[in-house]
Amino acid sequence: MITVFTIATLTALATSGVNAHGTLAKPALKLTGTGYGGNFQSDIPMNALTPPAGEKFTNYPDYSKNAAAVSKALKASEYKSLRHFMYAKQDMSHGRFNMPKTAECGFTDPFSGAVQALPDKVEWWGGQMIHDGPCEIWCDDVVVLPFTENCRVTYSDGKFPYDKSKCQNKNRLTMYWLSTLMEWQVYIDCAKIGANAVAASNDTATIAAKAKNAPSSFGNTGSVGTVKPAW
Repeated sequence: MITVFTIATLTALATSGVNAHGTLAKPALKLTGTGYGGNFQSDIPMNALTPPAGEKFTNYPDYSKNAAAVSKALKASEYKSLRHFMYAKQDMSHGRFNMPKTAECGFTDPFSGAVQALPDKVEWWGGQMIHDGPCEIWCDDVVVLPFTENCRVTYSDGKFPYDKSKCQNKNRLTMYWLSTLMEWQVYIDCAKIGANAVAASNDTATIAAKAKNAPSSFGNTGSVGTVKPAW
């Protein structure tokens, strides 16, 4: 028998699942549709990196160990940044399909809508990220928040310090986040911050090559869980 309580419970569970991931709150985002923009756009197979000696990518339930292993493996790899890795290895046939998406910006549209003011800190909707994993922030092709091993832990309030001055006269602020659960989920949020913004691309080869030719995001990272900004 279906009761009002059962319906309410199922509704609550469905709602909590839908809002399980999140997006940037500041700067505000323009989504590609009317659905939920916080889903993961794609995933990356775990064999894309080699685990460090004596470590693994499938720790459970302490997913922070996965973030640490991924961080070490990524820095030892051919990839120059989390951005480069995500664009080069993501599988767009996976992930969610609730709204139109692009390889470059997921469910966000960095071209349409109003230009967003630069906040003092980049902020995550709802506060702390729900999953362990690395992140970094770029304005166009400039690193403004270097690679951070576990953004859920390092920025537990969901507020990210970044080099705001390097975003002046730029057109797009992009947050890259890789969730290191038992699968690697890709989240990319692109905000329009300039009048000369361009549309997001689905040309995976081109965006991966562009990321490869951009600066490394690893040069200013410190010890585990810390960041040493260059500014």
